[in-house]
Amino acid sequence: MALSTLLHNGRKIIYADYSDCNGKEEMMQLARELTSFLLEQSEKEVLVLFDYTDTYLSSEFMKVVKEEREKFYKQKTAKGAALGVTGIKKVLLKGYNALSRGAGIQMFDTKLEALNYLTK
Repeated sequence: MALSTLLHNGRKIIYADYSDCNGKEEMMQLARELTSFLLEQSEKEVLVLFDYTDTYLSSEFMKVVKEEREKFYKQKTAKGAALGVTGIKKVLLKGYNALSRGAGIQMFDTKLEALNYLTK
């Protein structure tokens, strides 16, 4: 399942798993679905774990993510962590973070590290 909810240290985390997406169109659709899903949450601040393992972050995908981010931040705040960020994905994520409010999305090597960061 591409979008799911996890519990860690008693906190709810939205898990956005892009690792099974087949190409940029599926990734862009998941980004749009994620925004809708996040806006449905009752919490003002949401915790989000992104998994980009074995994905390619295209410029088209990043454009959609930026557009969706603007919709989201009009109503909520977020704390984000990402897995599978290597190579050019690091550069793109750093650029995204430079334009984001707060700490942006932090990168981690393991799921446990990311979950602990989100819930501390």
